[in-house]
Amino acid sequence: MGWIINETVNTVKLTDECIDDLWKHKNKFLVNWKNKRDIFKYKSNNKYLKFNDDHMEYICSNVIEILKKHKVNGEICFESVILNDSGTKWGYQFDGIGGFNKIKTIRK
Repeated sequence: MGWIINETVNTVKLTDECIDDLWKHKNKFLVNWKNKRDIFKYKSNNKYLKFNDDHMEYICSNVIEILKKHKVNGEICFESVILNDSGTKWGYQFDGIGGFNKIKTIRK
């Protein structure tokens, strides 16, 4: 087993257009989406990126660019819970107008 990553915060709502764009460019990401439904999960009748806890968090520069293009708003944060980097926390903040900041990595 390599690592387990918990999604601790995910407030970035996806539009159908953003999901279509992510699907269109899926070959640029380190993910194995078999269909569009693999990209998102429903929570409170909204769509959010779906993550696999045994893989890296999928937020590569190509995904970030698509999320910025669609002017998403909110945060996506993670915490590693196993092995040497256990307790490490990091995330991404989107401002809703096309801006983005990486949230500083925190180590327990």
